[in-house]
Amino acid sequence: MPVKELLVLVTAILAALPCIRSNAADAEPAATPTFTLTIIKAGTGDGSTTLPCGPAPGITHSISSGYPQHLTATPAPGSVFAGWSGDLPAGFSPREELLIAVMDR
Repeated sequence: MPVKELLVLVTAILAALPCIRSNAADAEPAATPTFTLTIIKAGTGDGSTTLPCGPAPGITHSISSGYPQHLTATPAPGSVFAGWSGDLPAGFSPREELLIAVMDR
């Protein structure tokens, strides 16, 4: 039986910046910026990720800045995980099934 490869593409897109306010005493603290994380399943294999993914254009998730995201790719029976691609952390090996990313852009 041929083994199908599962490839997951991760893209992080700046969704919003905190509102800049004056130093007035009644000013509310600036909101934490949020970013859009899009996870796209690619390749002929099948599987899942801990934050859901889908075929192009993918599934988007709104993530607060500074919070680590633990993404695990799990191939389905008969499939193998080929790797992550896209906007990955520096020094990360894309063939690892666990991806920990802190959203900063």
